[in-house]
Formats: sequence, C-alpha cells, structure tokens
Amino acid sequence: MTWSSWRRKSACGHSARASAAQGPASAGTYVLVDTEQGRIISDDEIKEQIATEKPYALWLRENLVTLDDLPDGPVVHEPITAPSCAASTALATPPRI
Repeated sequence: MTWSSWRRKSACGHSARASAAQGPASAGTYVLVDTEQGRIISDDEIKEQIATEKPYALWLRENLVTLDDLPDGPVVHEPITAPSCAASTALATPPRI
C-alpha cells in the first residue's frame, strides 16, 4: 500500500472522499465511531434512535399544559394607571426663563 492510498483510508476502511462528501461537522452535529461494528454512525441515525427509544410524543400529548389551562394567580399589586393629561403636559413643557 502506498502512502497516498493509506492516507485516503480511515481506520474503518471508509474513504476520505466519502467522508468529505458529507461536509464538515457543524454545531449540534454528532458523529459516532462504532469500533465494534466497524462503522461510522451518522448524526441522523443517532438522533432517530434517541427519538424513537422512548414514547416522547405520547408523554408530551398526555402531560402538555397550556397557559389557558392554568388557574389565575393572585393579584400582587393594583394596576398602574396612566398619569393625567395635565401632569404629563407639565412634565413635557420646558420651563420659561
């Protein structure tokens, strides 16, 4: 095996060209090298396995609480009213010299 052909092969036998075709890894992307199976497991396969492992959709449907379902909380303070027109005009008018 020549140096150039060795360089193009990964430990699992995947070519560098096949790996490069997938593009660079980005934030939130997983890559798993399974040495027992001798393969690289893609981000999509990892996320699919995790998502289907437990009944997350069922749990969400059974336990979802919307804001409309919550009881009204206690009133902590009285509502703040807008200042009267006279008071706001007095504050907005610059003093005369």
